[in-house]
Amino acid sequence: MLSNDTQDHLVGPGSIGFFVLQTLPIWKGYTYSIGGALDYPRGTRGVPSSMVDTGTKVTNCVGMTWATLCRLYPETEFDRVWYEGHMIYAGRSHYAGLDAAHARGIAEKPKVRLPQERGWYLAQAWTREYTSGHSFFIWVGKDGERWRFLESSGSPSGWGAVHWTDIGPADTSEDPGRWLNLLEANEFVSRWKHLRTVRLV
Repeated sequence: MLSNDTQDHLVGPGSIGFFVLQTLPIWKGYTYSIGGALDYPRGTRGVPSSMVDTGTKVTNCVGMTWATLCRLYPETEFDRVWYEGHMIYAGRSHYAGLDAAHARGIAEKPKVRLPQERGWYLAQAWTREYTSGHSFFIWVGKDGERWRFLESSGSPSGWGAVHWTDIGPADTSEDPGRWLNLLEANEFVSRWKHLRTVRLV
């Protein structure tokens, strides 16, 4: 069973962070695309089969978070309805992916703030009155003291499709070592006008 609150570091045995690190090598060689067809890693559930292991190695923010969740929770059913909500296709809510994660039992209720309690979080952020969104993970390593953000974006381009925000590439299972302080964490969050998170369980 995954543990989100018994470890004070990223890679403790049985922690969510430990398993996140194990998934990162699958993103080696991937590029980021905001509008192209995605190529999901083998074993990703709930997506059209034509989008799995195509060889193009293209992903984006919601593609990365979806595929990672599939690997973290192998016994959870990831179906097309949930997938479309996570992709913001369904139009029911700007935070449909977070609501679904809570409803399916892998996360606590959504909250509107930068998380302070240690653990792993799925985040959904928006700018410009919900016209541009971003999905990513937040790791709080020590209550209210240090953060990491794991995201897929096109900047900086030299870091590959998946990276630790303001730290470096995230395509190996190694602990990057560095943490962001509160000032740095708030600077990243301030890029988004609206932010909600759910703590993974």
